[in-house]
Amino acid sequence: IPFSAANFITMDTPLTLFTTLSMAAFWRSVQPKTRSRIFWKMVLCAAAGLGFLTKGPAALIPCGAMFVYLLIQKKAVSYFFTPWMPVGILLFAVFGLSWYLYISFLLPNAADYFFASQIWGRLVSDQYQRNPGLSGALLYLPVLLLGTLPWSVAWFRQKNGIQQFFTASAWKRLLAEPSSLLIACWICIPMAVLSLASSKLGLYALPVFPALALSTSRLIVFPSGSSAQNPMKRLLKQISFLSVWTVFLLVSRMFLGAIPSGNDCRALWRELKPYLPKSDYEIVAVDKRVDGLLFYGAMEIENITRRNTPYPTYIPPETIEKELNDMQEDQFPHLFIIQGDKHIPEIKTVLSQARWTIDEIPLKHNRRLLLCKPKE
Repeated sequence: IPFSAANFITMDTPLTLFTTLSMAAFWRSVQPKTRSRIFWKMVLCAAAGLGFLTKGPAALIPCGAMFVYLLIQKKAVSYFFTPWMPVGILLFAVFGLSWYLYISFLLPNAADYFFASQIWGRLVSDQYQRNPGLSGALLYLPVLLLGTLPWSVAWFRQKNGIQQFFTASAWKRLLAEPSSLLIACWICIPMAVLSLASSKLGLYALPVFPALALSTSRLIVFPSGSSAQNPMKRLLKQISFLSVWTVFLLVSRMFLGAIPSGNDCRALWRELKPYLPKSDYEIVAVDKRVDGLLFYGAMEIENITRRNTPYPTYIPPETIEKELNDMQEDQFPHLFIIQGDKHIPEIKTVLSQARWTIDEIPLKHNRRLLLCKPKE
């Protein structure tokens, strides 16, 4: 999954970077023999702030694992209440909150949108309709089991693998193994929160994968016998396996990159270029955003909708009626991109009544292009 996630324009990958950094800093800060514990606490606060800047409150979910760890170890009070606590809060605020405060003062209703979108909308309400309910948590099973291949095979092959999660003795042993306890909290607490949240997507679990990697590394052992007694043979076997797996990943990425996709804005841009006028124009996307065209030189993109409940965004999509009023003022060509045939007759009727000429051009992936020009 981490390898595949690199192909998506998503904030989950940089979020994982900062949550992993914060967890590493936390681990260093709770070591009794570490001289620079205060320094690592400040690194933790700064990393948590950068994570919050990246994707809002989602960065605090792994911090919940740290808090549970401190509660179990009975160190929560002594860890937080130190003379350096105000400095840590200030670092988190500077890195994590300053941009949100600036935008909230700069743009009207931005603070309300942040709360509705990043907190209430994703944790409680069903406005995003992404695998809601407890049954939606089943989404994370294949993400965790298949997204960690081939290493997750060790979870089932080793005696101290995934089976130990179903024994009380294993959980009791965690109290005597601080590193194992932290890894268990790092996995279980975020997954519990993600499972209870109303909005669920596979990549939401990405910040848990470093903990899965650490726990899996403890299970990967080499069998005893002749192979274990021959270091060169063991090394060659490791190199061979890693080489095959690396080639497989690279080939799979090349293969996936060659598969035509309706979400590929670069391919869509190549289709549109022959129809773009040399003068001013506007691209109008109906119910399916194509903002990626801006990366390739699109002059302007407007999003409109015919849905009663469109996807919640800070700038909501307009209606065809509002867009038509803007078109009458602009008086330059507009290119409507429509997915499927559902709204084409309705939109063509509205445009024709407003005295615009319309050329319908079929595109790939069941799209239609309506090239609209004002009548002279």
